Amino acid sequence: MVYEISTRSRVFGFNALIFLIVYSYFLKLDIALVGLMAAAIVSYLVLGPLVFLAPLLPFRGIMQRNKSQLMSEVAVRLRRELEQIRKKVPEELISK
Repeated sequence: MVYEISTRSRVFGFNALIFLIVYSYFLKLDIALVGLMAAAIVSYLVLGPLVFLAPLLPFRGIMQRNKSQLMSEVAVRLRRELEQIRKKVPEELISK
């Protein structure tokens, strides 16, 4: 989840940088408007994750339980496969 947030922030930061470059290149740069844009960018980066992730918090425990259940099923399957492979491999030492 942290990776997703940081990626979103980097993409948004890149978009904001392009916006500021294009804005300053084609239009007259007003310092008050730049301050307003900076405030909007900071508020989006702070409040954005809260708005998107806050509704998911009540379901966090259920999601973690489901994840651990699925991961344990995968671990059991992998353990069985590993045991089968170990039975097939001869027990003698492999040397050149």
